[in-house]
Amino acid sequence: MEGSGLADYDGNGRKIEEVHKLRAQALNIVRKELKDKMPSISLCLPVNPDVGFNDNALAVIKAMKSENVPIDNISIMAMDYGSSYISRGFYENTINSLEKSYKQSRSIYPDVKMGVIPMIGQNDDGGILTLQDAERIVDYVKSKKYVNTISMWSINRNKNDGEFSSLVKNTFVNPSDKTYRNSYKYSSILKKFLN
Repeated sequence: MEGSGLADYDGNGRKIEEVHKLRAQALNIVRKELKDKMPSISLCLPVNPDVGFNDNALAVIKAMKSENVPIDNISIMAMDYGSSYISRGFYENTINSLEKSYKQSRSIYPDVKMGVIPMIGQNDDGGILTLQDAERIVDYVKSKKYVNTISMWSINRNKNDGEFSSLVKNTFVNPSDKTYRNSYKYSSILKKFLN
């Protein structure tokens, strides 16, 4: 890896557990080599409102722990919960997912910090993170000392005033287009986490 700006690992043909273990072993080698210069390591994993992290996501965290890889942050992918969860509402699904995944994470990394990365606007499953949901999520996570990050997927979707009628209509084709006067409403809300 010396002199390289990119490391890419292709896990095709391997069992997923083996891939997690190999990744963790590689990071442990890098950690030992870099010592104090080791960059922060964070994970971003999918969640389910009923269970938090599934077994596959937990296997990633456990593999890191088994190789003594320090994890600075574990973010939940607050998105695409599935059509059967839409009626519960995006806010409730996100908070349930966060609380359950935090409980799971701290049983492995007791001092873990968490992050929330929602897909803004209309999700692939048809669920919608409204501007009001975003406000409520920010208010909630600001009160939780274990949350240190909130972000979004993705800035090119932050196109209008939050009235989403379709994914295509609400995604930038040209982010520098000046016709989107009401752009970046989600960014304005999410940055309140920093205040």
